Amino acid sequence: MGEIGKLQKASNEYSLLLLEQKNTIENQIEDIEKKSKILEEVKKDIYNLEEKLRKKDITINNLKDNLQNTLMNVEKSKLQIYEYENEITHKKNILNHYENEIANKNNILDQYESEIKQLLNDNNTKDIFIKDLLSQMEVTKDELNKIYTSLSWKITKPFRYLKRVLKK
Repeated sequence: MGEIGKLQKASNEYSLLLLEQKNTIENQIEDIEKKSKILEEVKKDIYNLEEKLRKKDITINNLKDNLQNTLMNVEKSKLQIYEYENEITHKKNILNHYENEIANKNNILDQYESEIKQLLNDNNTKDIFIKDLLSQMEVTKDELNKIYTSLSWKITKPFRYLKRVLKK
């Protein structure tokens, strides 16, 4: 295999490597987009949880108003206070549950943001690597072109031809 063949093979292998890297980068971009969609879903979930918390706060305020109204009748108020205390405890448990869910969602969100930053960093690193490879390819092409246009290459053309004929 002659120098040209080797260079063509190397160029083909390099082209395949660049194509693989391009596909990898495209896959990573798809992953980033998927994770961004998931991140948006998590944000929506957090918003919905916050809305539920606001509604629970309103409910708790309404219960406090009802409690003050029931103090007028002592016997009745004792029973109602007991019931409201149980309900408030239940609401606090629900509130704690939602606060834990929000904390978990925030942790997941932080993880996604970290992963996105890492993927973007990896993508930038690969872009730099591709630019370096393209630059190296241009240098190699220039060197090959200099060889083909050199006087020694032109002078030795008959010998190379003769060598090919004699090999057959």
